[in-house]
This record gives sequence, structure tokens and C-alpha cells, in this order.
Amino acid sequence: MGKKLIIIFLIIGLTTNLKAQVYLDNLYKQANEMAISVSKGDYKTLLKYTHPKIIKMMGGTEKAAATLKQTMTGLKQQGFQFDKISIGKVVQTIKSPKDIQSIVPQILDLKFGAKTIHSNSYLFSISYDGGKNWYFLDTGTTQEADLRKMFPEINSKLVIPKSNKVIN
Repeated sequence: MGKKLIIIFLIIGLTTNLKAQVYLDNLYKQANEMAISVSKGDYKTLLKYTHPKIIKMMGGTEKAAATLKQTMTGLKQQGFQFDKISIGKVVQTIKSPKDIQSIVPQILDLKFGAKTIHSNSYLFSISYDGGKNWYFLDTGTTQEADLRKMFPEINSKLVIPKSNKVIN
């Protein structure tokens, strides 16, 4: 009887770990797709991973895409270009019955003439369907209090680290 209980607990533990791995795999895959879409100017993909609340605040999908295109074109005209963008390992994850929330590092190098702006920021990531689909928001562009006001569903236990930028 004791061996059977140990086997049952092992199976339950493995099943739980596999479920966690599936949503983490989806998180990394989608965060990387989102990051690549930024550097390529692929606004359709970027908007796919943008929280619907943000898209609504921007006036809908078409206006959001136009605004993104205009902003990116303006940056390029000023001499900015994406050099590198990557996603780090999840810093924190909180799971509730209605969503999964995570904080994921985003590392960005932006060239401006001979200078490089190196940014370490964090993405607030949320999934409403058990980790199948994710939305991302760069927390480095918004004050935490404003972010929590816009998204009251952000778990109070979620710690949003400070972003930093270095210019070389």
C-alpha cells in the first residue's frame, strides 16, 4: 500500500509539472514572437499579443496599428534601430482560478548613431485561458501605480521590478 501511494504522488507531481511546463513553453514562445515582431515592424503580430484593453485605449486595432507604424517610422527617421531584443527567464508567476500572471525580463539594445541604449525592462504577462494565449505589457514605460490602476486584476502579490537603461 505504501509503494502505491508513493507512485500516485509521483504521478500527480509529474502531471502538475507538465501542465506548468506547457504554459511556460507557451509564454516563452509567444513572448519571443512578440519581441521579434517589434524588431521587424510586424504590427499585426505585435497587436496579437497586446492586451485588448490597451488596443481599446488606442482606438481599436486599425488605429493602434497606424499609431505603432507612425511611432516606429519616426524612430527610424531619427536614426534609432533595434539591434537586439530578447526575453529572459520568468521572474515570478502567480496562478489563480481566473488567470495566470507572470513577470518576464525583456532585454533590448537600441542603436542611435554611435550610441547603444541597453534596456532591461520587465513584461507583465497575463493569460486568461490557462496559459494557452498570453498578452504582454512592457512595465518600463508606465509607473507601477498607473499600471495597477489600468489593470486592477494585477495580483497584489506580484512584484514588478524596476527597469533600467544604460547608454554607451
